[in-house]
Amino acid sequence: TLLCAVHPVNVESVASVVGRAEMLAAFFGIFSCICLLRLLRAETRVSRYRLMFAALMFLLCAFLSKESALVFTVLAPTYAFLATRGLRRPNELRIQISSVSLPVLLALGSCFILRHNALGSVFITAPYSGVIAENPLFHFAFLDRLLPALKILGDYLLLLIFPVKLRADYSIMPDDLLMSV
Repeated sequence: TLLCAVHPVNVESVASVVGRAEMLAAFFGIFSCICLLRLLRAETRVSRYRLMFAALMFLLCAFLSKESALVFTVLAPTYAFLATRGLRRPNELRIQISSVSLPVLLALGSCFILRHNALGSVFITAPYSGVIAENPLFHFAFLDRLLPALKILGDYLLLLIFPVKLRADYSIMPDDLLMSV
């Protein structure tokens, strides 16, 4: 939260109500990781199940807050692998990784089921309306999209390092596309 509040590129996530979803996803995701870390050190079976359930609930809340929380599906098992790589027996390593991966997979599956029930067929494929306002590069060939995409990525990385010329809207406009191609 402090980093988002201080860095000018991402200040809108804490300065407005719209950024609440990002903060909730980060909050719940971090708490799920804390539960998963404690799960690796849990002594009793009851405490393991409680921590698994807490991690599952926190992850589900994170996924339902904002889709960007899906990064925790990679972070949690990766940390479990790195934290337990010093174990000598492969069986212990497998148990540790599976105990961390189980709540992640259950939360991910629950999130997909809930989203599918809420959105129906729109969840799988959105109907094509003929106008793609968010992505004007949609109809271009791959190689025609590559150069503008790399330019946009470079612009974002430059903004993260040197936050100058900030503006409220960073979406690309057709004029920007023609100048970059």
